[in-house]
Amino acid sequence: MNFATSDKQTVYELNQLDWKLCKLPAGEYAFSELESQAYETTPAKVPGTVPMTVKNEEPDCLQPQLDYHDFNWVYKTRIDSSILASITSPKLVFEGLATLCDVWLNGEHALSTDNMFRRYEFDLSSHRHASIELVLVFRSVNDFLQQRRPRPRWKTKLVDNQQMRWIRATVLGHVDVWTPPIKTVGPWRPIKIEGQYQFKTERLILSPMVVNEVPVLNLDLSIKELSLEQRDKVCLIIDGTTHELDQQQQATSSSIEIQQSINLPGLKLWQPHTHGTPHQYQYQLLIIAGENTYLVKQGT
Repeated sequence: MNFATSDKQTVYELNQLDWKLCKLPAGEYAFSELESQAYETTPAKVPGTVPMTVKNEEPDCLQPQLDYHDFNWVYKTRIDSSILASITSPKLVFEGLATLCDVWLNGEHALSTDNMFRRYEFDLSSHRHASIELVLVFRSVNDFLQQRRPRPRWKTKLVDNQQMRWIRATVLGHVDVWTPPIKTVGPWRPIKIEGQYQFKTERLILSPMVVNEVPVLNLDLSIKELSLEQRDKVCLIIDGTTHELDQQQQATSSSIEIQQSINLPGLKLWQPHTHGTPHQYQYQLLIIAGENTYLVKQGT
């Protein structure tokens, strides 16, 4: 696994976070009502759509029993404070939300959307030193279309509902003779955090291997332009276990150079699904500086 950046501009995509999805009846909800709802959640993929997440629950995914526009759909995740602490002037960026969506940050309403093709941004500077609970509420499109509005001057037979002209959304799922009745709902394009890192990761190479039947991870890390006033240690967290890395090879006070092999005897080996279980483990590479924690990289 290789990771490199050419400058200190960063884009941190939130697809690596733990996303949950739940279904609610159509209607308007205050955030306190969302929190009090006792609902079942399903692991969700972001970017992605509701049909992509619940397709295994349908007997025929091309002819779903549900009209996904009949319900409210709620996506939830948590953004750790270490992600924001390492970024200067962070912005939360939504590349595409389909379609009527309310965004909540720690219980505060941040923005509302009605255009699935538009990019939305929200300044996170005031949230840099705390974790964020991010909640996306995709409201029922059919409930919105039932509201009375002026009649169109020119009617179309292309879509199944004339009121579709009031929102900017795809007609996929609304044209019976063209596509299956699968409606697009959810964060169909990436959600990410943009800003400036307080350091530049010139090189990060993680090379897993097996030595004498023991999993070993070879790490090659090079960080330049480090602007932190202090740093206590560099840690790699794998499957909940913390490994402190050797910093004796660091070049200067503004850089970090580490080449190290880490034995991981407790981890199971990855195998193709035809021969066994393709085990995968989450990791985080962190810089600890006093009371602050800065995320260098996380992934699988």
